[in-house]
Amino acid sequence: MAALILGAASLALFGGTPAQWLIIFLAAGPLVAVLLANAGTGLNYYGIWRVVRGLDDYSARDDALTQGGGAIGNLQGAPAALGCGSVFSIGILAGSLIIAALSYLPEPLPHIGAGLPSGSPTQTPLVAQPTPTPFPTPTTAPSPTATQLPTATPSPTPITFAIIGANASSPDGFSGLCSATRPFSINGVINAPPGTPGGNVTYRWARSDGSFSSSQTIAFTAGQTSRDVADSWTLQAAQGTGAKYTDQIQVSAPNAWFSTLAAFTFGCDFVAQSAMASVAPTDPNCDDNQVVATGVITFSPSPGGTVAYYWLRDGELQQPTQTITVKPGATSVTVTDFWTFPPFPFFGDNTDVVKVTAPNAITSNQATYFYHCGG
Repeated sequence: MAALILGAASLALFGGTPAQWLIIFLAAGPLVAVLLANAGTGLNYYGIWRVVRGLDDYSARDDALTQGGGAIGNLQGAPAALGCGSVFSIGILAGSLIIAALSYLPEPLPHIGAGLPSGSPTQTPLVAQPTPTPFPTPTTAPSPTATQLPTATPSPTPITFAIIGANASSPDGFSGLCSATRPFSINGVINAPPGTPGGNVTYRWARSDGSFSSSQTIAFTAGQTSRDVADSWTLQAAQGTGAKYTDQIQVSAPNAWFSTLAAFTFGCDFVAQSAMASVAPTDPNCDDNQVVATGVITFSPSPGGTVAYYWLRDGELQQPTQTITVKPGATSVTVTDFWTFPPFPFFGDNTDVVKVTAPNAITSNQATYFYHCGG
């Protein structure tokens, strides 16, 4: 039985193509060995039973020779003597069956699976396999170079017409003697991006005095990037206080945009330019007890201011200084001197003059009247 197990293991591990009879022998060998062992055991018990009964003769010499010759067989019975014979027998049987079964498995290892294919009992004839004729290695044709198609140029995104900038330039300021009004010209520019399709722009000028120009519309042609604009702003002399004024472009269409501020200063000098005196009556009667001298002082157009003046009678009698406020834009004021009798004036010609001391010095003509009473 050990020979059977070793033979099956060698075929499973080392390979080879066994004959059909050998495969059958190796497969059925363990079963035959077990049957024969059981039969031998039965015959042994039967012989002993016959000796005990005296049916057969017993020779010790012959028995010793028999036992010595069966020493190897006794070794096989050692497991039984030790009390594990059944386990040992079952283990040997199971091992032989497993090794036999391995010969029928598909070949995952180099030599296991050396049995008949598909479990067929028919012997597979050994056929010499012809040596395959090597085929020439195919030459790999070079891959054709792909022709690069021209990259499509993306269509430019249309530019919507819009205002992207505006600038107002500051004009020169003014300070000095003014006329009633003074115009200022403010220039500006409105900008659109390059490549626009053109369109209309609506705008106005917003001034720091709270006024606005009229709304205006100008046209940009396709591709035009700027248009010049201007505002004519007339200020009154009364506004010439020396303050700063600003002007700004305010675009309302096609989109809202405010320009930078144009800034300038405007100042008008407050100057007394002339004074004129007169008196009434010019020939008072003896019953009259008063004459009235009237002075008219003129000024340059301005925001106005304060005037200081006094009357000088007969070239030596100075009257108290007085002040008067000139309103913005006013160009003249009227002042008076009431000359009351008594004390009576000099007999003959008498004069009255208005003298301005502020904002600047100026003297009027002599207003004359003739007093003839008491002469």
